[in-house]
Amino acid sequence: MLLLVFGNTTYSTATVLSVFMAGLAIGSVVFGYYSDRIKNHIKVWALIEVGIGLFSLATLYLITGLSQFYIPKTLLGKFLVSSVSILPTTFLMGGTLPILVKLFHLKIGKLSQETAKLYFFNTFGAFIGTFLSSFLLIEIIGLKGTALIASVLNIAIGIIAYFFIQEDKFKKASPLTKTSERSTKLRNITYAKPFLAFAIFSFFLSGAISLSYEILWTRLLIPTMGTYTYAFSIILMVVLFGISLGSVVANYLVKRFNQTLLIFGVTEFFIGLFAILSILSSGLNTNFPKALRLLMATIPASIAMGVTFPVVTKLFEKQKSVGFLVGSAYAANTAGSIIGPIITGFFLIPLIGITKTILTLAIINTVIGALLVFFENKRYLKISFTFVLMSGLIVSFYITNPEIFMERKIRDGIAFAKIKGWDYAVFEDNVATTFAYGSKTDSPDEKGLIIDGVHTTTLTSQTKLLAHFPLLIHRNPQDMLVIAFGMGTTYRSALTHEVNVDAVELVPSVPKVFPLFFSDANSILDNPQGKIIINDGRNFILTSEKKYDVIVSDPPPPINAAGTTVLYSQEFYENAKDNLRQGGILVQWFWYGASEDDFRMLFASFKDSFEYVLVALAPEGTGTFFFGSDSPIEIDRQNIHKKYTGKVFADLNEWRKKPMNVDDILELIVGDEKTVERFVGLSSSVTDNFPRTEYFYVRHKLNPRPNISADWVHPINPEFDKRYGIVR
Repeated sequence: MLLLVFGNTTYSTATVLSVFMAGLAIGSVVFGYYSDRIKNHIKVWALIEVGIGLFSLATLYLITGLSQFYIPKTLLGKFLVSSVSILPTTFLMGGTLPILVKLFHLKIGKLSQETAKLYFFNTFGAFIGTFLSSFLLIEIIGLKGTALIASVLNIAIGIIAYFFIQEDKFKKASPLTKTSERSTKLRNITYAKPFLAFAIFSFFLSGAISLSYEILWTRLLIPTMGTYTYAFSIILMVVLFGISLGSVVANYLVKRFNQTLLIFGVTEFFIGLFAILSILSSGLNTNFPKALRLLMATIPASIAMGVTFPVVTKLFEKQKSVGFLVGSAYAANTAGSIIGPIITGFFLIPLIGITKTILTLAIINTVIGALLVFFENKRYLKISFTFVLMSGLIVSFYITNPEIFMERKIRDGIAFAKIKGWDYAVFEDNVATTFAYGSKTDSPDEKGLIIDGVHTTTLTSQTKLLAHFPLLIHRNPQDMLVIAFGMGTTYRSALTHEVNVDAVELVPSVPKVFPLFFSDANSILDNPQGKIIINDGRNFILTSEKKYDVIVSDPPPPINAAGTTVLYSQEFYENAKDNLRQGGILVQWFWYGASEDDFRMLFASFKDSFEYVLVALAPEGTGTFFFGSDSPIEIDRQNIHKKYTGKVFADLNEWRKKPMNVDDILELIVGDEKTVERFVGLSSSVTDNFPRTEYFYVRHKLNPRPNISADWVHPINPEFDKRYGIVR
């Protein structure tokens, strides 16, 4: 919800994530320290749960109010607002695990085993929560309703624990009540402080690397899994499930082995080894099932990750300040989870790419593992050397066979471009992976842009019309905003009207491939009337004070993709109207390829936001243009004829076999707000709270509908044609 206000840029995401993780880290240290001093852990834990619920409720309404009164524009402002909004909640969240670990250690005595059990229930609960929120709750009761249920559950758990669970009913652990002679011997092993310090530092690095892997896996798997919200949710669920299984494995290991640094070291080695497996899985051919590819990429390493925390807590079983040490270790791991993704997202991926980043992190894992094993016992030097040697062999194999490690769609695309003799470019930035190709001819059919495995667009007349249509209709346009640069066609076409054009693009590498598509790209980029801005389109609308005569929104396909509703929601249109001058026009492009039901809701959002609407169909029949304004949209043929000459005429017809005249253009207009109202009926709008086209699982399962077609506008009202002088 904060990202709706801040924008979905990498910097905004990193800011919110950093504040979230910092709260967890601080809370774990503070409550870990006091857990060694308080008497009634149940009461404290119960109050923490109530506090989490209350602060979550406060945050819910704070964010809602924030979007209406103050939108931070700088990273510092976003950091401060995030701190005020979520830091109290995450601070308390960080305190739950140290308090419970200390309680079970005092009452049961098996620190690492009980930590493994707590860790299992914690991560498995996160798995269930992700499933329920993603596949059911957000769709049915909205984002706010889902957050409200979570808050109420926290409060209810806290109240029940406070009044109905008595700590003195727990059986107090005694040194004499041990399960077996073997487990007694295991508890007698202690480690010197330097080894404990290195273990905590290793746990810090493990946290940094592990969360980085989760980001990298998502980037690797999205081309295969798709860009739908459910793909992201499934990847997260599988990782959480693997971590929960890892805690079960850890429970087995800590009961049977007393060489804790050895277990920790071997686990780190396998995390690195399995991470490399994830790279190889992304290069498998298309016949390999998606589910197996996902499991192969994430489950083995996730299980190993789940082993680490319970194993690390075993190091502290004989220490006096157990709560503080566990809290400190958890804080170190969480601090790593802040730093790791920032370094990975902002530096490693843009500099060396996803594959090399995973290999680099995997080598660090193996080196950590080798050192931990060596510190366990110098006699294990051969094992440590083997770990390092295997890392070297893997790197050597990559150097000699890099194509095996390449994501399949990119590898196939490069191979096809080479066969055809086309130019191509691959960029991996902090947002997405961009693959662009283009022949050395001016043929529009031999050029394309692929972002995260999705073929977003080609060179077509419809993207030219996104510029020409509104600029021809508007009486005297001076400034235009294009949201989503794409291949740059709309931006390039708009400049032929000699107006000021701003283009906002989320993916930094997308404008870099513009020269692949147009031979005059350099002169277009040097045009002083044009400006390309790297930002989230929704956030730009919220924070910009500039007024425009025309705003064009062309979100990447498909319309059901994760995050696209921020450019289709009713709130987006209402915000965009604030950036329009009197008589300004907003143009929304709707690409077909989803159900009628989805489009009814999308169209309802547009209709409910603008008093006056015009509808036009794309010449290729692939989608529809909506023109919205709070002033009547007049069609001045004389003015259009005056503008539709020279560079404008040449640009629109650049790729057409038969040039379009003014009548051809106006004939594409097929309806107005009444046409939309007839199609929409009683359908609900897409809003920020109810991103219905993004969360659709239940609706599509219970009431599947056919895909929309261009026939949705029929019958065309003869009175409409008469009013605008359109002859069909």
